[in-house]
Amino acid sequence: MVLDTAPLIYSQGADRRTTFHLYRELLALDGEGDFSFFCIDRLRRRSACAPLLDIRDVPVREIRVPFRAIEWTWKHLHWPTLERLTGRLDLYHVAGMHAPPAREARVRC
Repeated sequence: MVLDTAPLIYSQGADRRTTFHLYRELLALDGEGDFSFFCIDRLRRRSACAPLLDIRDVPVREIRVPFRAIEWTWKHLHWPTLERLTGRLDLYHVAGMHAPPAREARVRC
């Protein structure tokens, strides 16, 4: 499962706290699950995920482009697909409002 980090990086307040606590509990409860984080951030603010990585070391896939640019291409061009950015995956958890287009992966909010 790939976990969306956009609310951890770009949101403030309740959205950020809710996402953080959801992911914290998920990583702590399921020691056997195969998780990774997906960060879209041109400024490398991956540090927003650092407290979660202290709970459990999971891979972090980073795309170094402005989030608004990729959000626009998802909305208007339906490209690039999630699989193109992350590789093969079975489930993508969208914590924010912007679900990327996917070919085969299940995308859940």
